[in-house]
Amino acid sequence: MLIIAFLLTFLTVAVMVTDLIKFKIPNIMVLAILLIYPVLLFIAPTMPDWQSALLVALASFAGGFVIFALKLMGGGDVKLFAVLTLYIGKSGFLDFLVGVGIYGGILTLFLLAIRPVSSYLVSKNRDTITIPRVLKIGEPVPYGIAIGLSFLHTLWVVGIPGIAIN
Repeated sequence: MLIIAFLLTFLTVAVMVTDLIKFKIPNIMVLAILLIYPVLLFIAPTMPDWQSALLVALASFAGGFVIFALKLMGGGDVKLFAVLTLYIGKSGFLDFLVGVGIYGGILTLFLLAIRPVSSYLVSKNRDTITIPRVLKIGEPVPYGIAIGLSFLHTLWVVGIPGIAIN
């Protein structure tokens, strides 16, 4: 099961880095995370409650679709959240959601604090400094980072049904 945990960690970190750099979460990465789930069900020492996990993931996707339609979150973030919720399941959903909120809040506050500083530095050193898009004022918050951090915290600290790391 450790190999599944490492694979999920690698893919989640790759998603987070891509979101940070490009403000995009590629469908192929989310699909790769999704395709590990049936493998997990097949090899897990204890069978996760996949039926309720699937319902929670579908409900997360439906709720996320509304949030996306209101232009409050990107489509990649919604898909990533729903797929990771499949692993989290019903029992860990609230903790995962709170974690996303906490990590997202910290990330947002950090960007609100650092973006004016980076903008000022660029205005003073226009010829020598270029800043990443994530540090530019007015850019969105790459929320895939908060979603990924909450998932990794749940995976490695709290525990996920079917993936025994201890």
